[in-house]
Amino acid sequence: GGGGGIGHQGLSDGGVIAHNQILFNESFQQGITVNGGGILISGGAPLGGPGTLSPGAGSVTVNANVIQGNAAGAGDGGGIRTTWVNGQDVAGARNNPNRWYTVDILNNMIVNNVAALAGGGISLQDSARVNIVNSTIANNDSTGTAGDAFPPGSPNQSNAQPAGIVARAHSPELAAAFGNNASVTP
Repeated sequence: GGGGGIGHQGLSDGGVIAHNQILFNESFQQGITVNGGGILISGGAPLGGPGTLSPGAGSVTVNANVIQGNAAGAGDGGGIRTTWVNGQDVAGARNNPNRWYTVDILNNMIVNNVAALAGGGISLQDSARVNIVNSTIANNDSTGTAGDAFPPGSPNQSNAQPAGIVARAHSPELAAAFGNNASVTP
């Protein structure tokens, strides 16, 4: 699965990952896309099945870590991957972003990580409030070798993918939870 070094999975508000050396870990599963070579921060799967929202991951702080040489061998986020951080919290307070779960990535060295898809340093999905502050994100790479990097019908040439930070579009379910206030400012 995801989270080769550390996995924060499910709703656990107030999580802290601090002062660690997260070095040379890998997430890899040949048959499916797994993410987060160094750290995975993921909310739980939507309890109502497809078309419903995740309960979220809770607010998490990633502070003063060295995240180096990790690999997401079949997906996104060689260093850090966040997914399903937000869901039901947004639907329950769509006009109040201060009540949404937040990921703070502070004072980290995120270097020399690799993703087979995108976001060798950091990959974000369904993560509405992420603060990346005072962190060095350098020399990360994307190999573009994961199955999702290849367009349908073209097995011999992949599409180039971003290597440093990638922010993926929200899922249709989370996008709908914003309602008509998709441009709300905190």
